[in-house]
Amino acid sequence: MRKIREVLRLLWDQGRSAREVATSCGLARSTVKEYERRALEARLSWPLPDVDDGSLERLLFPPPPNVG
Repeated sequence: MRKIREVLRLLWDQGRSAREVATSCGLARSTVKEYERRALEARLSWPLPDVDDGSLERLLFPPPPNVG
C-alpha cells in the first residue's frame, strides 16, 4: 500500500525534507517528490480532506482518459 498520507503529513505538517521523509517511510526521494507534485496538482493541502486512502490515491493517480 502506498504511504501517501504519511508522506504528505511529514512534508507539510511536520516540515520535514524530502530526504528525511524518504528515509522515514522507506521510499526513494524521487517517490516522495512525485507524491508531493501530484498532491499539489490535485490542489491538496494540509490537513487533507476527509477521504479514505483509496479516494486519496485516486485523486493523485487518476485513471488514464479513454482514447478512441
